[in-house]
Amino acid sequence: MVTGRNDIVERATHPAQSSQDRRGDRGHLDSQGDPGDPGDPNDQRATASGGTIDDAGARPVSGAALMAHALLGVPTALSLPAAYLYLVPTHLDGSGQALLVGGLILAAIRLLDTVAPWLLGYWSDRTPWRSGRRRRGWLLGSLLLLLGLLVMALAEEQTGPGLALLLLLSGVLCTLGWVLSRLSQLAWGAELTGLYHQRSRLYFTAQLLFLLTICASVALPLLIAEAGWPTIELPWLLLLGTLGAVALSGVLMATSLPGPPSDPAPERLLSSFHRLRESPTWRRVLIAHTLTTLANTLPVVLAAHLAYDVVADGRWLLPIVAAYLGCAWLGLPIGLALAQRYGKHVCWSAALIFAAAVLVWLPLLKPGDGLALVILAGLIGLTAGIDWSLPAAIQADTVDTETLRHDGARAGFQFGLWMVVSKLAMAAALLLAAGAVVLAVGPSGLMPGAAAEARETILWLAGIVPAILKLFALTQVWRLPLDATRQNQLRESIQLMRAHRAAAEAAQRVRPEQTSPRQEESEKGEAPESSTKESGDAPEQESECPTGVKESGETGQPGETGRRSGRRTGPLWLKPPPGRNTP
Repeated sequence: MVTGRNDIVERATHPAQSSQDRRGDRGHLDSQGDPGDPGDPNDQRATASGGTIDDAGARPVSGAALMAHALLGVPTALSLPAAYLYLVPTHLDGSGQALLVGGLILAAIRLLDTVAPWLLGYWSDRTPWRSGRRRRGWLLGSLLLLLGLLVMALAEEQTGPGLALLLLLSGVLCTLGWVLSRLSQLAWGAELTGLYHQRSRLYFTAQLLFLLTICASVALPLLIAEAGWPTIELPWLLLLGTLGAVALSGVLMATSLPGPPSDPAPERLLSSFHRLRESPTWRRVLIAHTLTTLANTLPVVLAAHLAYDVVADGRWLLPIVAAYLGCAWLGLPIGLALAQRYGKHVCWSAALIFAAAVLVWLPLLKPGDGLALVILAGLIGLTAGIDWSLPAAIQADTVDTETLRHDGARAGFQFGLWMVVSKLAMAAALLLAAGAVVLAVGPSGLMPGAAAEARETILWLAGIVPAILKLFALTQVWRLPLDATRQNQLRESIQLMRAHRAAAEAAQRVRPEQTSPRQEESEKGEAPESSTKESGDAPEQESECPTGVKESGETGQPGETGRRSGRRTGPLWLKPPPGRNTP
């Protein structure tokens, strides 16, 4: 007896499954013909489109593939900070009109940056490239990024409206390139392996290299300025550096990083959003990620005010940033070790509790407490590294729940929506901090050192509010039903579902050859009465009818194939695959 797909989903989505049921599932897999050892990298099975799915779900990731996946984010991390912090401001002459045009260009680019991730993620899941979908998406994103940097370099020779148009075109191309390449990297990690702890290694390594590259990108222009190089050479230097990073990442991607094939997902855009309502685990992870991003951004955007207006010494700003980033690097391997020992959601919950316990001490700071602020910044950064990587690894696990629930993965759309909520949370934190300071002391308080009267407001926004947000996020992460055991059950259930689908397709391909002579007799209007009675197949055919209507029509009499009812029931091989729900 073939187990239905809904039964598979029901067992996999309820962690209280008994060990006897799980042994029954494994026994059923053996009786159906072993679909393959999940650890075999050469294991391939049929899909609904007649192709195969390479089940990389249980395949360990090699060190070369781990590094190749991490390098996919280097071009984005290298070019993004320098483009926003150094290249665009150099094209503005400081006049009111130039600042207005530059502000409009940046606003348009940020709006595109907010909308593009979920649209490109939805598009990437629907592309007909069954093999190498993420590989081609990353290459396309890198090409757009290089074109955008080239246009930005050529804009050095323009002035007036031509300069504005080139900056807008460059911003659009760079934004699409950043989003598509970063999205391909995140979705590729979810499809590259299904092993619980391997995904943790993937995203922790990628985040560590991404963070190191961002710091190098920010420091590079400062080193160039100290060396006395002309600023005009910076765009071309950035273009060449990004080109080298793309070339290196592309070579390692082609030689070391496999591209697991997957079928396109022909799902409507609004139907994809309905998954949030049907998937409580994914919804909880997304809410927790939004709250933690908002909580982590508030102290960062107020760091200069903390140094200049709270401890009243701007010299502490650089040590504060260094302590925060250095401890974030240190927190990444510590978080990986804890996640592999105790589980991802347990480690994330502990990090949220620890961060909230540290943040509540910020309102106690007073002028002259620069060293205490540096220590608190380091402790907060220790958990920030975990917040940057663990949620992405857990998000990759929710792709498996969606694959089982809807019979198809939507890693592109899920991580696209993930990027959207991250950007919205950061924008909300910036607006909240700026609005609170302006309401307290006026527009002049936006400049560090001019908001001493808003000291209490700054401390509450940087300490108490993020602590409360962390505790709210904890309510979503606590007892999250997605640990290593549960994720292993999901992978087994996905393999079982694919084996059933392959068996149903094989039966459908054979059944037309067996029923085609009878179908021809039915089309000629001949009643295969005698053959039906002699063969004794009527009871079996009646039991196989998916709608419960007998083959002879409404009368239930054999020998009259639907002529009294005026409709034909159609060949029996058109019935749905075994295990599907019938009307």
